[in-house]
Amino acid sequence: MPRTIRIGVIYALAMLVVAVALLLGFGAFDDPFAASPSPDGARAAAPAVHGGSRVEIEIRRADGSLEAALDTGACDVAPWAMAWHDPRTLVVSSADAGARAWRRGDDGWHEITMTPELAATAATAYAAKHGPARA
Repeated sequence: MPRTIRIGVIYALAMLVVAVALLLGFGAFDDPFAASPSPDGARAAAPAVHGGSRVEIEIRRADGSLEAALDTGACDVAPWAMAWHDPRTLVVSSADAGARAWRRGDDGWHEITMTPELAATAATAYAAKHGPARA
């Protein structure tokens, strides 16, 4: 078989492997903007970037209506992750903005002081998505 045909066959096989990986949704191709339901299922958090490059977390009720929009301070090109600590508390960890947390109260969502427990939740979410944070 001529060399150019072998290269073409190898290239075609490689493209087929990539296409299958994309179709199967291997972990490396997970959607970073997928919604994350709260532990009680009453709401979901979904990241969004509107106009600029800063990541905003939209909290939506089970019926899809917008409950809150949280400015994370994180840039969409820097590594970041979010996680629910409990049904009323959301944490975000980013390489550029650090770890932040918000809690839902009777009057809406408010940023709260980062505790060791919240920091551990944020670090676990970051490590699950990007590997351990660098010091």
